Amino acid sequence: MWCCVFSRLFVGIKESNKTELLAVLKALELSASREELCGKRLVIESDSANVVNWLRDKSKRPWKFHDIFMRAARFTAVLKLVHYAHVLREGNHMADSLEKQGVNRGSDLVA
Repeated sequence: MWCCVFSRLFVGIKESNKTELLAVLKALELSASREELCGKRLVIESDSANVVNWLRDKSKRPWKFHDIFMRAARFTAVLKLVHYAHVLREGNHMADSLEKQGVNRGSDLVA
């Protein structure tokens, strides 16, 4: 089992759905960079029901995020077995903590 957490450098004010999508994209990018994860089952958790639904069902994806979905598809093709899970925000204390740290962080944190 491999677990990765990250906190991004503040990316400015964006729509919350776009911010959540960018977080998933970063998770896919980090995972695809690890050769030992290619072909393994990968579960990406998000507290955004919209993002999880969009990633599971291509027909529901908003066109304005097409470029993000295309980049995500490239990483997913490398990884092969990616599943998306919705987790309630209340049960995701680590993500909330990293999000708050990311607002004031001067560089990315990956652990």
